[in-house]
Amino acid sequence: MPKGEDSAQGSVLREELLEEEAEEDEGEESIPLPRFPTNWVVQPSSEEEKNFFRAQEKIRYERPHKAFTYRVHGYEAVVGPVKGIYSQHSGPNKARGHSLLTSSRPAYVTILALVRDAVARLPNGEGTRAEICELLRESQYVAPLQSTAAEGALNSVVSGALDRLHYEQDPCVKYLANKKLWVYLHRNRDEKEFGEPNINAMFYDHVYYCY
Repeated sequence: MPKGEDSAQGSVLREELLEEEAEEDEGEESIPLPRFPTNWVVQPSSEEEKNFFRAQEKIRYERPHKAFTYRVHGYEAVVGPVKGIYSQHSGPNKARGHSLLTSSRPAYVTILALVRDAVARLPNGEGTRAEICELLRESQYVAPLQSTAAEGALNSVVSGALDRLHYEQDPCVKYLANKKLWVYLHRNRDEKEFGEPNINAMFYDHVYYCY
């Protein structure tokens, strides 16, 4: 079986497992409404749109210890501080090698962080895995995808990252089985609601995401 097909099947199986969980705990009524409703739909960005986003993304990762607001396509998307940022005091200075990411990126720019930002930027804070992948491709830290195998690998790591985000202590994503959509659970928050960085985290946050 081609690698791309194998990755796609693995992604489908992950979502089927989440569907089983969703049947036991729908909880859709507890999902907050988006703060910035929009009619925009995910589509490949123009070079101008991509450059505008990348300029914001650069600023976001220059101040990773703070919440950040992306302003894209006429709406805003707020993300919290990059997780694991304070572990950099004891972690590597250079980014770990990753076939899908650029080698020149800051060490704390990981697939997990980029997927989290992509989910946040979904219009109305919800969308399919394919739409998340489309937004992820806009990142300046994602290496150019030159083959079908690379596309399949991206799809697979996005699925894995969504799984991890789904099971975090304060999960930022939830899979809605009835709609086949991923929802950004923090879509109604502003920067202040993410709070100030916990000073204790500077010493005790040793969870370094090298995904």
